Amino acid sequence: MKLTAKITISFVISAFLVMALMVVIITTGIPFAIFFVAFPAIMAVVGYMVAKIITRAVHRLYRSAEIVKSGNLEYSLVEERKDEIGDLSRIFDDLVQEARKERTAAAAFNRENKDQKLSINELNEREEHFRNLFEHSNDAVFICDFDGKIIDVNKKACNMLERTKEELIDSLFWGLHTEEELTKSKRAFKIGEETCSVRFESKFKKKEKETIDVEISSSVVDFNKGVMQNIVCDITERKKLEKALRESEEKFRTFMETASDLMYITDKYGNFVY
Repeated sequence: MKLTAKITISFVISAFLVMALMVVIITTGIPFAIFFVAFPAIMAVVGYMVAKIITRAVHRLYRSAEIVKSGNLEYSLVEERKDEIGDLSRIFDDLVQEARKERTAAAAFNRENKDQKLSINELNEREEHFRNLFEHSNDAVFICDFDGKIIDVNKKACNMLERTKEELIDSLFWGLHTEEELTKSKRAFKIGEETCSVRFESKFKKKEKETIDVEISSSVVDFNKGVMQNIVCDITERKKLEKALRESEEKFRTFMETASDLMYITDKYGNFVY
């Protein structure tokens, strides 16, 4: 029964009680002054009943709302009533359920966001780690596409060629080779694209037109994007030592072959080795 109906019935009952009291007073000859005493008493009882009907339900609803407000969204506000208070409690309970769902979704989002932040931090740490390895490598590193355009270089590459990173990026890797080595280097680079790895020697031009001997190890790092890594080692000093060794060996051989005396070399056991 609706709350308004309950209140209306209470006042109707009180009206009947007042009328019955008046009839009793008139028919029995009881002094009419009794009416002025009984009427307030009847209205007080009726008022108390009405107030009890309203305030008890409202108080329970208020107490439940305070519990929910404290953070306990698992508490149920539903009043098993068929009046407006029951409807209000059910509406409030629906709002609490929505808040519960939102809190659950927010907690899941926070966990996911936290995991994502951890993943991003790990990725950033790994990226920084590999960037440090790239920048502080003992060899020059050139990252190029399959067309030979330089995408990135490390500090060693800049120092080797006496050029800045801005000068090297977006230039062609072929432009670093001498004219004599260009055809051979392009062919080797093409083989590296097909086999995913190749090693060859060439000559690079430095900024001041000086040339250096280099050994290049090319490998494909991303076939789908067409990216190759070229690790370049300066072997100029090694080449000079090899040349000096060959010249020394040639001089020794000429001296031995053209000597007017008998000359031979043995090992520690007396066996001829030359």
